[in-house]
Amino acid sequence: PIDRAENARAARPFPRGLLDVPGSAFLHAAFGTSLLTPESVILDVNEEFCRMLGYDADELVGRNLLEIVHPDDHGLIDRIHGAMRRGELDSDQTRRLYVRKDGETVHAMAGVTAVRDDDGQLIGIIKQIQDISRRVRAERELQESLARQRVVIDSLADGLLVFDADGRIRVTNPSAEDILGVSGRQLRARLQEPLVRIVDEDGQPVSRDAYIHLEVLRTGRPMGGITYRIERPDGESGWVRANAAPLVWPGGAGAQLLAP
Repeated sequence: PIDRAENARAARPFPRGLLDVPGSAFLHAAFGTSLLTPESVILDVNEEFCRMLGYDADELVGRNLLEIVHPDDHGLIDRIHGAMRRGELDSDQTRRLYVRKDGETVHAMAGVTAVRDDDGQLIGIIKQIQDISRRVRAERELQESLARQRVVIDSLADGLLVFDADGRIRVTNPSAEDILGVSGRQLRARLQEPLVRIVDEDGQPVSRDAYIHLEVLRTGRPMGGITYRIERPDGESGWVRANAAPLVWPGGAGAQLLAP
C-alpha cells in the first residue's frame, strides 16, 4: 500500500544524492524501481516493483536483493554489484530472473545504475526492472513451433529449399540434399557458381535468371510442373519436377522450391 511505502520512506534517511527526483515520481514510475545500498540491501521500492513481485514495500525494505533474485542469477548479481563497488562499472542492463512472493519466477529486463558521491565512491544503486515474462513465453513457444516445423520439413520425402528475398538458400531438408548431391551447409553458403547444373527438357542449360524460384520472387506468383534434369557434382543426374510458391514472414518475403 502507498501509505506503508511512504511511511517506510520517511522513517529512514537516504544516502545523500541517491534520489534526486520527487518522491511521487519514484513511487509511481512505470518500471519497477528499487534503491539499494552498495551492499545490495533494499532501501526503498516503488509500487510497480511491489506489484511485479507480489510484496508490500515494508516486506522488501531491509532485505538483501539476492533474497528475491533467482539462485541461478546470484553469481551475475554479485559480479555486477562487485564491479560497481570497485569503480569498474557504472551501469548495466541484462535479463534477470526474480522470484515472486508466491514462488513464481519472473523474467525481467533489469537495469542498474551506480550513484556516486563527489569523490567517486559508491553510495547507492538504482535498479529498474521490467517484466518480460510474456515475451519470454512467446519466444519459447515460437522456438518450439519452429522445432516442430523442422521435424516435419526434415521428414518430407520431397526435397524442400527455402530462399530469402535475395535468392539465397536459407533452409534445406535431407531429401533436397540427397536429390542435389550437395550438403545443406554448402547449399546455404553464398557461392558465385551454382553447385549443380540444371538442364531443361530440351537438353538446354537453364540460365540462372530463369530459375523457377527467382521467377516467383520477381512476380510473387506460384509456378509448378516445371521439369528439370539435375546434373550433380558427383557426375550423376536425374529428373525432377519443380514447384515454387511465395512465402511471406515477418521481415520479408521468400520463395520455396519443392523438387519431388
